[in-house]
Amino acid sequence: MEIKAAGSFQPDIFKTFETVPYYCLVLTPDLRVLNASNAYLKLVGRTREVMLGWNVYDVFDQNPNWKLAIDAGMEQSMQTALETKSRHEMPVVRFLIPNWDEPDQPPNESYWIMSHTPICDEHGEVSYVIHDINNVTAQVIWESRLWESLEQEKQSSAKSNLLSVQMKMLFEAIPAQIAIVTGPSFTYEYVNPQYRQQLLTGKDPIGRTVSEMIPGAKETPVWSVLHDTYHKGTTFTRTEIKIPIIDGRGEAVDRYFNLVYQPWRNEHGEITGILSFKYEITEAVYARIQLEIREAELLSVNQELSQALEELQATNEELESSAEALHSANRELNATVAALSEANTQLEEAQQSLMEMNAELEERVRRRTQRLQELQQAAEGEAERLRFMLNAIPQQVWTTNPEGQLIAVNDILCNDLGQGLEEVLEMGLPHFAHPEDLPLIFEAWQEALRSGTPYTAEYRLRFADGIYRWHLGRAVPMVEAGKVTFWLGTNTNIDIQKENEQRKDEFLSIASHELKTPLTSIKSFNQMMNRVRDGQQMGVYIQKSFNNILRLERLINDLLDVTKINAGKMTYEMQPFDLLDMVRETIENVQLTASSHEIILNSGSSFEVVGDRMRLEQVLVNLLDNAIKYSPGGEEVLVRVSKEVDSAIIGVQDYGVGIDKRNLTKLFDRYYRSDNTAMRFEGLGLGLFISAEILRRHHGTYWLESEPGQGSTFYFRLPLQSTLTEQPITDDSRFYKDDYVEIKYNAAARRIEAFWSGYQRVETVQRGGLKILDLIRINRAKKLLNDNTQVLGNWSESAEWVAKDLLVSLEQAGLRHMAWVQSKSAFSQLSAQKTVEISTVNIELAFFNDVTAAELWLDHKG
Repeated sequence: MEIKAAGSFQPDIFKTFETVPYYCLVLTPDLRVLNASNAYLKLVGRTREVMLGWNVYDVFDQNPNWKLAIDAGMEQSMQTALETKSRHEMPVVRFLIPNWDEPDQPPNESYWIMSHTPICDEHGEVSYVIHDINNVTAQVIWESRLWESLEQEKQSSAKSNLLSVQMKMLFEAIPAQIAIVTGPSFTYEYVNPQYRQQLLTGKDPIGRTVSEMIPGAKETPVWSVLHDTYHKGTTFTRTEIKIPIIDGRGEAVDRYFNLVYQPWRNEHGEITGILSFKYEITEAVYARIQLEIREAELLSVNQELSQALEELQATNEELESSAEALHSANRELNATVAALSEANTQLEEAQQSLMEMNAELEERVRRRTQRLQELQQAAEGEAERLRFMLNAIPQQVWTTNPEGQLIAVNDILCNDLGQGLEEVLEMGLPHFAHPEDLPLIFEAWQEALRSGTPYTAEYRLRFADGIYRWHLGRAVPMVEAGKVTFWLGTNTNIDIQKENEQRKDEFLSIASHELKTPLTSIKSFNQMMNRVRDGQQMGVYIQKSFNNILRLERLINDLLDVTKINAGKMTYEMQPFDLLDMVRETIENVQLTASSHEIILNSGSSFEVVGDRMRLEQVLVNLLDNAIKYSPGGEEVLVRVSKEVDSAIIGVQDYGVGIDKRNLTKLFDRYYRSDNTAMRFEGLGLGLFISAEILRRHHGTYWLESEPGQGSTFYFRLPLQSTLTEQPITDDSRFYKDDYVEIKYNAAARRIEAFWSGYQRVETVQRGGLKILDLIRINRAKKLLNDNTQVLGNWSESAEWVAKDLLVSLEQAGLRHMAWVQSKSAFSQLSAQKTVEISTVNIELAFFNDVTAAELWLDHKG
């Protein structure tokens, strides 16, 4: 296939792209392949001959990675680059690249950033498009591994903290004296209760040195042992170490210990202190010393006896006379030596037993520590899973103890009530219940606690906004071993269901009344017609009966239309027609039956719209009927028809009772009437609901302006064939303007300022919103002045997109403060408030009625 290069771009230049060390394609503006780099061909496993001249989507139509790229937005990226004539880059996309050299091997996981760069000629027209790929696999994998490493480190830190707490509990439970000293001056950092009470007579040593707490410690052998352990890292184990201890009278008393000094190291293996284990054996040492004293005394006696023996040898008579005494002394000496030998044996056995007990204690401590760690980890895991499940449930959840005292609630309940966890637990749920519902709540709850059966009750709870909302409360007991251990309860919001039930009841009451009235009238006129013979009077009765039949037919048609809307079977015949002709004809028909009011038309020239003429007549008839019905003291109804840019605007104004602002949006709900309770005017409350559905199917909007006692003006807008400017009037990095919005960057105030005007619709809101986003990103602005002063009508169909898409993107782009200047249109204000209510962003947002106050507020923000 022959390829003709666009403009001055010559085919021989394409060859320069074949050897570039990048993955790139050269495409025509209609996306046909002009050339590809060798690296790209190797990557996709294709040859240049099978690609040149073909549309890029046809070349890879069966390639799964190409489908992944399209799903990730590649087609939109190409289209954006062509439309904006500027480079567009896609986010990171994951691919599985086949191993072309070894097809039996699994594909390689890769991560790419694809971009599309249009190249324009001297006339600003796109000559060709460069599609290139940046392989960021190494960076993505490195970031993933870094994240895993951070997670592991975080888990290790948590385990370390848990182990530290458990070790402290163990130290305080062991019947030994344990202390930790740090630094070369041996400052006490930790002592267990046994150490403090037995060695320091209850004094607090933390932060003080060993020499301060134990006077003369530096002159004892222990000091050099401490020094060697700290500086050389040797572990010191000794028995019968004497340490002078100050008693309660302030006197130093020698006490004896079996002790172990072990270096205390930090996470880097550096010695920061000494861990000391001491077991006091003072009584055993004193007993052994007494035995040694007795042995010394006996030895002295033996020496004296030896001297006496020498003297007796010199004197046979004295020796013979003392022989019996000597034998007796020898027997006593032998008995004493035997006793001493037995005492030494007992001492050795006691020491061996002590060592065995110490080994057994260490093993028990190790097993207990391991078990405590396992139990603690299991408990923390269960607690975390329970918290996750409670907070994941999209309704209020609460638990109580067996006595009915509140012990836990989920985050949704706290957020709904506008209180923190501690406050809710302290006050209890009855504190937030409607006073009229408390007797029922207490009666049902006490019966459930008494019988152990599930609890069910309907009651109203006061939310953070001060409004009581109906809830269905349920709770079931958790029974273990035949006893209730706790109660698990939920509160399900049924406020809308309650309101719908009430409105349906009111509607049925009104419907029965409205349907019965014309039937009663028809019956009465028929009876009267049977009794009269006057033809003229008969005609009057027939006409009145016919009027009631028309009224009954209209009520039935309204019910049928609602049924069709609910079933999605409302049909429309869309055809072009002259809107002004339709309005004139409708006014003439309504005027025939409305002698109490004059309907005045105020309009410009004729123009066509595309729609279902009969259905739009139905909308206008409903508005005219309402205007006449709800202005019993008025004499005029004013109808305005105008053409605004790309919209047709129709307004119906009366001078009647008016509508409170709180009820504006509810008027277009099914069964709703602003005067339901009084039942002053006839009708089922379905007309505006049906009209709203008809306008939505015509991609139109509706709104009204009203003041109680001053009357109301109902508007609806129909789209015309678009006359929007194809290109914005002005568009650069600091200023943008089209028919609906003007956006600029105020460098002095370091903020973006957007001034909206006219009747907005989804397309205009989205176009302007995305341009605000661009200017905030380019200028790194953190503040936005959003002026709706000149906005007309209703843009509620765009509210969800603004809340869930635009505001989220603005926050991600760096927006922190937003001043929203309200429109004078009540429906526009309601649209703005709805946007904020359903938004989840953390942007600081405030509403204002004038621009000056909004500017002052933003000036005080950082």
